[in-house]
Amino acid sequence: MNYLKSCIIYSFLLFTSATICLAQNPDGPAGTLSGIIVEQSTGNSIAGAHIVVLETENATASTHNGSFQLSGLNAGIYTIQISYIGFRQRTITDVVIRGNRTTRLIVEMRDEIIAGDEITVTAGYFHRSDTESVSRRSLNAEEIRRSPGGGQELARVISTTPGVATTGDTSQDLMVRGGSPRENGFYIDNIFLPGIQHFEELNGSSNGPIGLVNTDLVEHLDFYAGGFSASYGNRMSSMANIRYREASRERRQANIEMSMAGFGGSLETPLNDGKGSWLVSIRRSYLDLIAEAINAGGAPRYGDVQAKGVYDINRDHKLTFLQIYGDSRFTNEIENALENGFLTVPDFRNRQNTTGLNWRRTGSERSYSNSSISWSYTGQQLKSIYTVDGSLDLRYNNRHDFFNLRHVNYHRTGNRFRFETGGDLTYTRGRFDYKFEPFINEAGIQRPGFVRNLSKEQLAGELFGTMIIRPEENITINTGFRAGYNHLNNQFTLAPRASVSWELTHRATVNVAAGIYRQDLPLYIRSQQISFDKLKDPRVLHLITGIEYLLGNATMISIEVYDKQYRNLPLQPPGYSEGLPVYVFDSYIFFDELTDAGRAYARGIDLMLHRKIKDGLYGTLSASMFKSRYLDFNGKWQNRDFDVKYLLSAIGGFRPNQKWEFSARWTYIGSRPYTPFDIVQSSAAGRAILDGHRFNSERLPAFHSLYARFDRRIFLDRVTITTFFEMWNAYNRSNVETMYWNQKTGTPDTYHQFSLLPVGGFTIEF
Repeated sequence: MNYLKSCIIYSFLLFTSATICLAQNPDGPAGTLSGIIVEQSTGNSIAGAHIVVLETENATASTHNGSFQLSGLNAGIYTIQISYIGFRQRTITDVVIRGNRTTRLIVEMRDEIIAGDEITVTAGYFHRSDTESVSRRSLNAEEIRRSPGGGQELARVISTTPGVATTGDTSQDLMVRGGSPRENGFYIDNIFLPGIQHFEELNGSSNGPIGLVNTDLVEHLDFYAGGFSASYGNRMSSMANIRYREASRERRQANIEMSMAGFGGSLETPLNDGKGSWLVSIRRSYLDLIAEAINAGGAPRYGDVQAKGVYDINRDHKLTFLQIYGDSRFTNEIENALENGFLTVPDFRNRQNTTGLNWRRTGSERSYSNSSISWSYTGQQLKSIYTVDGSLDLRYNNRHDFFNLRHVNYHRTGNRFRFETGGDLTYTRGRFDYKFEPFINEAGIQRPGFVRNLSKEQLAGELFGTMIIRPEENITINTGFRAGYNHLNNQFTLAPRASVSWELTHRATVNVAAGIYRQDLPLYIRSQQISFDKLKDPRVLHLITGIEYLLGNATMISIEVYDKQYRNLPLQPPGYSEGLPVYVFDSYIFFDELTDAGRAYARGIDLMLHRKIKDGLYGTLSASMFKSRYLDFNGKWQNRDFDVKYLLSAIGGFRPNQKWEFSARWTYIGSRPYTPFDIVQSSAAGRAILDGHRFNSERLPAFHSLYARFDRRIFLDRVTITTFFEMWNAYNRSNVETMYWNQKTGTPDTYHQFSLLPVGGFTIEF
């Protein structure tokens, strides 16, 4: 990875020298804070809420439509406190004010049930949700941006959440509580997104370190590691609800940026005298542009174009448009592959797109709705050739199109009852073009070549309903269901869910949740044989219990215990003799026969100690212990590929003033299972043959790494410059990514993750 190091060092020196030449305004330019205060349960505006900037004397109140504005704030980073009688006080950290710009907030307030004349005021550094009471982590834009080791990549930031495993620094894969990458769901502004990574492979995993989501556009993230409500479906492990920020409605604004992901910029502009706005972002990698000059032997290329537009038709109707397009490609040189002893060399291209429109409608003072329509596609092209003679190994050209309709109604009846109802309808079309030459598979079995060119269609829909009951101020009961139908396998499903949250004291809360979660079997698997159309869709039962305890108004500790029981998984039939006992749902292997009798489980315990930034200090300690296994076709329990058993992440940061910030993170990921090579057969065949008798019985060395980071902000009259610099793997540990058979030496070999790696970037806003 010498080319990557050189590139990052050059860019860091460039932006450092540029910022040194700029003179900073010592008094700090003035900026504006604006926003709207709304009820969490209905989305209606709150008039008369009190908004105060804790570090200053500035305060104001929301107007009749819930909006507020504070002008003349010196550029800097502030903490905002919002309070209103009958609602829980909220404290919002990391609100960045920039010179000659407007920072806009959307603040949701949770109502309190007031008995008689009793009024309760509680601190709000940690904002609770009635709908999602367990396994939830919320992050604002600044917490995402400054996460050490994150490289401003969303998946890396999420990976610091308890129970979330990764394979290290070289991919975007997220394995949540023993699940696989394809079990995670993502929504942006109520619009479904098939995935968040460049270089997505057939089994849903990623083959690169760069993500599709531009974190510069992310205003807020809610991540649910399990037990999410009936409003979300078609994923078995986790759900991420992302909100992109709105562009300025006052004046044109722009920024340029450079980081590990590449270089780019964004432009935002108001529409129709502030009734709406447009935000457009473009990014492009630079590694491939200089690969030849630095003799890299090949480099990835990726880029994306993203846009968000909003328009207020009137007070009760709002339209949001979302566009996300990504294109990535990697081509390695044959000489480089030969030098490393690789059997084949790939030419891989991945394209993805999501175009969507969301309509928000306020029906009354007690209800509102969100309706979205979207079209997404993912396209994967691969041509793999043998390094020795250049002959074809395999090629495929696959494309998935997703047409989604989603509607959610929110309605409150009094202070104690709230309902959410709606539905999701998805039409999926997959087009598959494969050509495989005859080959010896990893079990040492000669397999014939085949050619396939076909299309597969699926129409699936689900209706859902959730009732939130608050019989007492300190008790919230959430019950719901999803009822669905898949036309391809003619299967009706019912997925009930329930949770209870009980605030024992103003500091301690007990949470319990249970529910069934199902997921469509990927069309990639169904495309392999006609009979696979009738396979049932996999499902899993979540059982979760935990406790949260406030050590102070800005510090919370939580412990959760969970158990996940999988059923109806695709499985090779008993006596299968054509391959290894792999976990089919995670694989990208072709199968002749499958049943839907597969079973698996994952169970564990998660702990998190989290301090929001206060008096310049913040930090997070998360630890997990779990086991994830499945029953193979021989009736033997096997370790899943991502059963790393132990996770630990420790983050600490200090912001001494408005200009500087220092942080660090240490991460430990336990030993990942792998199947050792059959040395004799591999040597004879000249390619990797695994020892099926020791399937997933060995483990790679554990991954651990230290990330050190510093941030520097420069506030000029009309420009704000934010720079960061990180050292990944600061003590230069040799972390193993995977094992492979080295054709050059005829022996097993290891492929490693990043060594000591400097990562830097900057953003100039004007």
